[in-house]
Amino acid sequence: MIRLVLDPATGEGNLSRNADQSLVDDDGLETVLTVSLWTDAQAPADVLPPGEDRRGYWADRYDAEEPGLVTGSLIWTVLEYEPLTDAALARVQHYADEALAWMVAAGAADRIECTVERVAESAQLTVRLYKPNQPNSPYTQTWELHFAVH
Repeated sequence: MIRLVLDPATGEGNLSRNADQSLVDDDGLETVLTVSLWTDAQAPADVLPPGEDRRGYWADRYDAEEPGLVTGSLIWTVLEYEPLTDAALARVQHYADEALAWMVAAGAADRIECTVERVAESAQLTVRLYKPNQPNSPYTQTWELHFAVH
């Protein structure tokens, strides 16, 4: 799988390249976590201020009668519309857990632990993914969280 990395300053995902500009491969975990957490899932109408763009991944199915697979998470709604508070951090953790639950259901992970902690005037999200048959060596990745509201 081609490695996709998140630029925390811009919130954009980019293809990772080697010095010779060839694409970097990964084992899939980093890219799958990046897409699952940092793609903007469509927000319910009651989560955002009136008139705001609810976003959503263009390939998702938005059918109330037969909902389909949702790509991404609602973490963006917290980072863009809430100040850094304990309640906001709890919502980020909930949305991260929700966005990654499919990996356990699909058998790609035995369990996933998401933790969010305040670091000075910022915060970090750490994900520990325990692969099947590898209970003592989780894949771990940490992202710095940037809250737009101060």
